Amino acid sequence: MHKKFLNISEAAQHIGVHRKTLYNWLKNDTFAVEPLEGTKPPKFNVDDLNDWLKERGA
Repeated sequence: MHKKFLNISEAAQHIGVHRKTLYNWLKNDTFAVEPLEGTKPPKFNVDDLNDWLKERGA
């Protein structure tokens, strides 16, 4: 069974960037995928990440 939600390290690996890159994108508000509301540390819906990857042609 696949995880539905990923922590920041898992999300970064899933989209193929370093964890620090993803943190910087979030800090600078330049990542199109919003973390799940109320999650600290941030968690991401895997379907949202996959949609973002598709939009980028990955």
